[in-house]
Amino acid sequence: MIRLGKLYFGWAKPERELRYLPELIIYPSENQAQRIRQTLAPDAPVRVVTPHISQLRGRVYAKVTVLPGVDLEQDVGGAGSLRSILQHRQLMRRDRAILIVL
Repeated sequence: MIRLGKLYFGWAKPERELRYLPELIIYPSENQAQRIRQTLAPDAPVRVVTPHISQLRGRVYAKVTVLPGVDLEQDVGGAGSLRSILQHRQLMRRDRAILIVL
């Protein structure tokens, strides 16, 4: 496929790949999260956290993975349930938002 400006010479406009979107993984305990953080590269687009409001602040993530043992209905720092916080933050990503609950 050849691209000149905004014109594409090929079958169709290429789709964006979702694998390069920023990802958030929520672990139930800090020990597990710390072990995984040590294995990731410093510039990896993946952030590993536990369900605490101080760790959930900041960047909006397109893909959020919640591991087994994390209660999505727990109140997080008086800001509401973990599920509602994650869904509200992913509204900015619209149709590219992915919430995976294992």
